[in-house]
Amino acid sequence: MSQAKIDIPEQLLRKHFFNQIVTSDFQIRLIRPSTISRDGRKILQLKESKSSQEEEDLADDAFDVKEPSLQKQLEQMKIISASYILDASANKKDTYSQLLNIANGAILAEYILNLREPNSTFTLNSLKIYLDGPLAMSYLDLNEEKASSHTFMLIESLRAKGASLFIFKGHIDEIRDNLRSAMNQDGSGIRRPTHRRMQGASFRSYAQSILSDLEGTFRRKQITIVSPSKSVSYFSEEDMESLTSALGDYAYHARERDAQAVGGILRLRSGKINSRSYFHECQHIFLTENKRVASASFEFMINNLGYKENYVPPVVTDRYLAGLMFVLYGSKEASELSHQKLLANCASALEPNHALLSKVTTFLSDVTEARAGAFVEMMTSSRSSQHRAIYLLDESKVINNLEEAEQVFADFEVEMRHSMNSEFDIERQRITEEHRLKLEATENEKIMLELDRKKAEGEYQLTLLDQEEDKTRIQTELLSKIQDLSDVKVLQQSQQEQYAASQLNDIEDLVNETFLITDRKQNLITRVLTSLTFCAVVIVNYWSFDPGDHWLWKSACALSLFLVPVGLSKLSNIMANRNAPQRRRETFHSLLKNRTNLRRTASNYDIDFTTGEVVLLPESGEQIVTDNR
Repeated sequence: MSQAKIDIPEQLLRKHFFNQIVTSDFQIRLIRPSTISRDGRKILQLKESKSSQEEEDLADDAFDVKEPSLQKQLEQMKIISASYILDASANKKDTYSQLLNIANGAILAEYILNLREPNSTFTLNSLKIYLDGPLAMSYLDLNEEKASSHTFMLIESLRAKGASLFIFKGHIDEIRDNLRSAMNQDGSGIRRPTHRRMQGASFRSYAQSILSDLEGTFRRKQITIVSPSKSVSYFSEEDMESLTSALGDYAYHARERDAQAVGGILRLRSGKINSRSYFHECQHIFLTENKRVASASFEFMINNLGYKENYVPPVVTDRYLAGLMFVLYGSKEASELSHQKLLANCASALEPNHALLSKVTTFLSDVTEARAGAFVEMMTSSRSSQHRAIYLLDESKVINNLEEAEQVFADFEVEMRHSMNSEFDIERQRITEEHRLKLEATENEKIMLELDRKKAEGEYQLTLLDQEEDKTRIQTELLSKIQDLSDVKVLQQSQQEQYAASQLNDIEDLVNETFLITDRKQNLITRVLTSLTFCAVVIVNYWSFDPGDHWLWKSACALSLFLVPVGLSKLSNIMANRNAPQRRRETFHSLLKNRTNLRRTASNYDIDFTTGEVVLLPESGEQIVTDNR
């Protein structure tokens, strides 16, 4: 504001700044170019008429200031405020949040007196909303970016609450004409946001795809295309003509299209009237971005059709409906609508003046194409919008010929370069400071890492010492354990040997016992045989005393004296040696059944039952140890 030499009392400045916040009204005419040619050159042009958007920009001025110089400064302040809010939204989040809260509070104050208590149970299932052309273009992302974002969020919120979406056929034709105009632009004439964005290849391709099937696009978006009602029962043709005249002095065909849309809504309502408290029950309503159409139409209804201030108007602005959504539902999404609308209005305030560009590009037709294109790019690029808006605040800049246009171009280049250099210096200082802080943080981090490294190294050395002590202790314990194990092995070996010797002795004792038993049995047999021999000898001797007379009998007696002792002796030997090892083995196993301590280990010995020798089998040593354990 100092650069623009704006000198406004602080109280008045504060009043009008906050008034802009709560009304989102940043629209003014930046430059009113003169139409007088200083060099007398005649330029044949059609008379320009104000568009509906320009009419809206100039209407409903919120300021009640009579002094022209002060009025001019207040209008200049609007642009600076819009630029400031856009900058705050990106770089000063806290400040922007406070400004947004003020705007939301204003929306509540505007609507809360006319509505019931907010209730999230409201539905819009019976509401049919009819979109105007520019609003539908914003919904399709064919308008200024921030406006498109706001409109898309608003319409999707309405759809989510149950509202049905419609559009009149006349607005379809308007959209088609606007897209064709933007497609066929040659660098001259009106350059709206759509024209500016058309310079991008991706956007142009997107717009061409929509233009090739415009009706199909709306059908896919579930927006029904209808024609305005022709019934005159509730809104006559005379009323239609009167409303067309009451809308303003912009292009007649545009006023007629808007009037038919408003009149069509009244005819669809069939005379039904609802208070604002029952807004959601009005069934049909026309939604527009044009404040002038909304205010002039409602004023016409009040003056001519008996409407009252608390009635639901036939047409409302997107801002009104966004505020209504905020009050009725109060959700985070509804609050975001207010945020998007505030940004959209600020961005649209920085769009270039269409009359100025149309006039300037006429002058630039005599210069090189590159020079003219550079100027148009500077005047329309969204990147230079804030620089352009601040520079064009001075209404003394009048362009009448090529020389003045060139001078404006040069001055604007200097101003823009100066502004960008200032911003660059600020950004460079910010980056330098951030870099310094990062270096300090890096240095501090380096110091901390070094301290951590030294600490870790010290802990590592202590750990090594502890590990060395543990290693020494473990080695000592291991040696002790090895020695103990060696002693245990020696003791175990000694015990094994003792156990093996004990087992061997027990087996030998059992074998000896077996031999004694079998020998006793053999002696018994010998005694029996001896007795039998004795008896036989007695008989033979008896026979020998009376052998008879026959020589055979005498011979038999004589032989028996020799053969009987010899035979009995042989028989005794045979009986004594017959199956002696087998009898000893059987006797041994019979005795072994009563010796449980020897039963498991007897198979580990080789026993010779002929000689009585006992030998330990080599592969049975470990088995004896295991049995011992």
